[in-house]
Amino acid sequence: MNQSPALNQDIPSEPPFSPETIQALQELGNVFRQIHRRLVSEGYAIRDGEIIEPGADDANHGANC
Repeated sequence: MNQSPALNQDIPSEPPFSPETIQALQELGNVFRQIHRRLVSEGYAIRDGEIIEPGADDANHGANC
């Protein structure tokens, strides 16, 4: 194994994920992207991990919004 001079850590000789795993993660990301775009186009918002319905006032969603 080689060492990274900047981090002084071992660099693995093989990537941590297989090409199939990377492909599956990319496909999952595309699905989430489509869901996000659909929610936004229908007026929803995502704040602090919560889905906010269109027209909902922020007072109903806690002080963290």
